[in-house]
Amino acid sequence: MALPTIGPLRGGRPSTTSLLVDAARALHSDSDRSRLLAWALDAALALTGADAVGFWPLGDEELARWIPAPSQREPATRLGALADPRQYGALQPAVRGTTEVRLADLDELAGRAGSDGDLSARLGGVTSLLAVPVPSGDSANHGVVVAISGRSDHFATTDEGLQVLAAHLGVALDNLATRHALEQLRASEQQMVNQLQAAVMPERPNVAFTELGSYYSPADPGVATGGDLHDWIVLPDGDLHFAVVDVMGKGVAATKDALAVTHALRLLVLDGCPLEDVVRRADEIVTAQNPDLVATLLVGRYRPLTGSLKLAGGGHPPAFVVQGGRATEIRAPGGPIGWPGAGSEGVADVALG
Repeated sequence: MALPTIGPLRGGRPSTTSLLVDAARALHSDSDRSRLLAWALDAALALTGADAVGFWPLGDEELARWIPAPSQREPATRLGALADPRQYGALQPAVRGTTEVRLADLDELAGRAGSDGDLSARLGGVTSLLAVPVPSGDSANHGVVVAISGRSDHFATTDEGLQVLAAHLGVALDNLATRHALEQLRASEQQMVNQLQAAVMPERPNVAFTELGSYYSPADPGVATGGDLHDWIVLPDGDLHFAVVDVMGKGVAATKDALAVTHALRLLVLDGCPLEDVVRRADEIVTAQNPDLVATLLVGRYRPLTGSLKLAGGGHPPAFVVQGGRATEIRAPGGPIGWPGAGSEGVADVALG
């Protein structure tokens, strides 16, 4: 999104109130870190009237450098001469704490080593500096905003507006960090769900004279696995056993229940259970362990050499056979697993072309 522009008012500088109102709107509505920092630093430059403004991020050594306000005329080299603000004891209240630091005499900063020379000279005539911490929700600050000026009395008066701007920036950066962590968590969870789904979906068997396919689309994209499951296996006599199961419920628990149903169906057909009895027997097996389980299902047996297809139902919506551009409903009535009278009411018999 486009951030508000920082427009000049009377006297060539925007008012503190207008800047802070825009800050509240801009810094909490954009998810791009670079844009947020650029806008905040330009706002700080306009708010203070400084010669240059920069931000030094803390806690990330890869980003340990000065990020200058994009609109400033002064090159970033003067802030670069200041180098890492963490090395100056005079700046520690702003770097480590919550207090801003004003220094009219920059030679104070050069006290850590006599070889540093006159810091004011190295900064190109700068005589005033204002360092403001950017607070974070955890124990450490996000970084420190530093404004420099060639006027010795430039930051003599308290400027609460810059503190408020830094506080808004800190909250915005906290929100970005939280959003990034949530995105990583969602990505990790989605990867786990996809792996689970791939693990429970059966491999496509090879069946003579037959092309097999399946398609699964979750009703809720945020829950990519649930109680809908299919199964298929080639039986010892060459016939194809297949089943479509829909267990009441959502998520991993429903997937576990659906697997219990498909496994029971497999065991029954491999044991030679007649197709018309499979749903009733599966109900006896799975509800003995989970009396609260409810599932509708279709169970089929397909003979590839003849095209014969038999279907037994358990409360599931009907199947359709599509031939010659026409769809024919194949009804296989019966009671769902988990309901009184569970079982199929006969077997539907269809010949495929």
